[in-house]
Amino acid sequence: MGGGWNVHWQGPSDIEGDAVYQDFGDTVLQGVQRITGVRPDYYKGVDIDGVVRTSIGAIIEAAKEADKIVIGLGEKTYAEVDGNIDNLALPDGQINLVHTLAKATGKPVVVVLIEGRPRILGPVVHSASAILQAYLPGAYGGLPIAETLYGLVNPSGRLPYSYPASESQASTTIWQPSFSDYNPQWAFGFGLGYSNVTYSNVTLSSNVLSPGAPITATVYLTNKGPRAQKETVMLFTNQQYRFNLAPDHLRLRNFAKVDLAVCETKRVSLELKAEDLAFWTADLQHRIEPAPVNVIINPYSQADLFATVQVLVDYKRV
Repeated sequence: MGGGWNVHWQGPSDIEGDAVYQDFGDTVLQGVQRITGVRPDYYKGVDIDGVVRTSIGAIIEAAKEADKIVIGLGEKTYAEVDGNIDNLALPDGQINLVHTLAKATGKPVVVVLIEGRPRILGPVVHSASAILQAYLPGAYGGLPIAETLYGLVNPSGRLPYSYPASESQASTTIWQPSFSDYNPQWAFGFGLGYSNVTYSNVTLSSNVLSPGAPITATVYLTNKGPRAQKETVMLFTNQQYRFNLAPDHLRLRNFAKVDLAVCETKRVSLELKAEDLAFWTADLQHRIEPAPVNVIINPYSQADLFATVQVLVDYKRV
């Protein structure tokens, strides 16, 4: 869970294993035991390379008696050039374990991803009931992972990158032209919590945006429960057209993070400046395009959360 530069350049060796930590830190298994007071049934189904270590049949029989199945997926520790890979897919053994258990047991399968970069998940996305992206949480990451799995922590993180659905999307980022087919596995800014937070009434303080005169976008959030939620409110823009250059597909301009109690409604306001929309042209001119702009709030939570403002620029004064 610590990744490269952890104990050694490439992390602990397979021979050292967890012993190198001298009982410091928490594995996910230990974290679950600390939360529940009970050691869960644990099987090393496959190793980090996807090689089967325990009979899949035995795991299936044990899993049929469980309420839920938690499967950890991930990659070896790495740093720098030694971590270079030619294939972003996780080993077939890891992928197949998730699919096999979900199909054979019919029980909810929760996947915990422990990885230093987004790895292609393939059928895991459809086989799993939930996926927790833990990144590389460090040697003490087992307890917070368990706290999240058991609902002691309501997750509020949002993806800081676009998670690709295929290797061809590995270089795809949120900064795409408006005509691009931007359709990753999960988009930049995506993330779920345990509460149902709804948005409504997106309004703008003005229908005109010009340099030196910022406007405010306002939206109402309601936490319909069942838990208190720390919600990230993100303001994106998409300009409807530009001359000689395609506008951004979506661009994050502002955000806020607010605490919402159950059944609480809050009004959140985010500022937008015309200067935020400036871009460099092919002839190195810093330009603001006088064209309509869609102001969009959390585009991956509710599709109808937008309003439109007209950008006005007097280039004689700029």
